[in-house]
Amino acid sequence: MRIQRSRRRSAAPVLCAAILILAAAITGLASCQNQRDNTDQTTSLSVSGSPSPDASSSSSSSDASQSEDPKEDTLSSDWRLLLVNRDHPLTDYQPELKLVSNNSEVDVRIYDDLVALLEAGRADGISLFPCSGYRSYELQVELYNDKVDRLMEQGLSREEAEAQAATEVAQPGTSEHITGLCADIVSIEYQLLDDGFADTDAARWLAEHAWEYGFILRFPEGKEDITGVIYEPWHYRYVGKEAAKEIHEKGITLEEYLGAV
Repeated sequence: MRIQRSRRRSAAPVLCAAILILAAAITGLASCQNQRDNTDQTTSLSVSGSPSPDASSSSSSSDASQSEDPKEDTLSSDWRLLLVNRDHPLTDYQPELKLVSNNSEVDVRIYDDLVALLEAGRADGISLFPCSGYRSYELQVELYNDKVDRLMEQGLSREEAEAQAATEVAQPGTSEHITGLCADIVSIEYQLLDDGFADTDAARWLAEHAWEYGFILRFPEGKEDITGVIYEPWHYRYVGKEAAKEIHEKGITLEEYLGAV
């Protein structure tokens, strides 16, 4: 089934203010604030248990192993491939979290690989840090409602405001930030979540090396009709090293990898 396309106009640049710049120089980690959900994603696939990051997706249940579609086995058994987008909303999910920077948390199972990615960038002279990670459903609702309220204050009707808000922030339940498996990654030198980030050394380094640590560029340019989200050169999603390698080499999206298009 084809993912519903939800093209939005570029939102106003969002500044990720680094609070711990000194700490970043030492550890490669920093913080940011005033984050807004810029994605139009959603997905709800059940996660079976809490397998370790190295757990093989082949260890599915006996029922799943009898599925006619091998991808269905993966979808039902591998937490790393949890899909969240408009067609697969997720509202009730709470991963075990670990703090990466002073206001960014991720699923504890991806923490080591994320830190390894950040440290590798630092070793190559790229000062990367995650400015946003896990976002609860409640926070998604708060962000969306706040945007609607501000648009209504500008004179739009509620219907108009909700339609406009949907082009700039993720509708509640459609953001994969709820999984704790993704992070908006920027650099100390460039902390705006806008198209300009794509032209930075940080973005180029991430595009070339993130897959080596199990991360993929979740919303690549030219794939908007499939992901339903505009190009976001800062948004990286953990899928595990095996899947990341295949997705990177084939130049495909998570939806295409899972056959969810």
